[in-house]
Amino acid sequence: MFRVPTFYFKLWLLLFRYSLIYKREYLSLKSQSLEKAKEYILSLRKQWIHESLKVVGISLTVLGKENLTENESIVYVTNHQGSFDIPCLFEALPINTAFIAKKELFTLPFLGFWIKETGCIPIDRSTPRKGMQSILDAVESIKNGTNLVIFPEGTRSRDPEGKMLPFKKGSLKVAIKSKSKIIPLAIEGTRHVFDKSYQDSEVKVVVSIGEAVETENLSKEEKDNLAESINQKVIELHQRCRNEISSKHD
Repeated sequence: MFRVPTFYFKLWLLLFRYSLIYKREYLSLKSQSLEKAKEYILSLRKQWIHESLKVVGISLTVLGKENLTENESIVYVTNHQGSFDIPCLFEALPINTAFIAKKELFTLPFLGFWIKETGCIPIDRSTPRKGMQSILDAVESIKNGTNLVIFPEGTRSRDPEGKMLPFKKGSLKVAIKSKSKIIPLAIEGTRHVFDKSYQDSEVKVVVSIGEAVETENLSKEEKDNLAESINQKVIELHQRCRNEISSKHD
């Protein structure tokens, strides 16, 4: 079964419908109350995510939910396999969660508007100054109560087996500067969503959530080694995801 063209069309149609029906109502609410507008758009995003996962045929399993907390802002650190990492993580994590995403996503038709309005932070690496401003914007967002997801690999891994890329140097500056706890995550299965050779009608995706790691009062050596330490935790969680998917095929 050739899956991809059909749900490409359905996803863009879904985005168009949400923009046509709900955007005006959201902007009206925003002019009256920012708090109500935020609640509205986050609940709307949740609804859109449910519909999108259904369109694509994703069966999502979340491991380690007991490690989540809603009493403090968290920096989630995860691997990156594909475009549907973001919807799956939105589904798995607390509702007040946003992403640090490449700035090009914010200019996409329909989607760009919703990405910006749900609190995601554009990362601009064109100059060191702009890159630092992106980090400061992210730190401010965390201090205002938003959880942020970071993809420290910098881009999605295109390895056919889902092998992770090394974390980029300085990728955890946001967590260190905001003194937020880090919760390592891993995701497996989204690399198959847009794979034209993938024949199953259902895409099995697993998210595995690890235990929180403190970033406050770290020594210089601990800060220098933090990315490597979290990288290893994500690798272990990723193997847990792979084992879970393998067990579903047995």
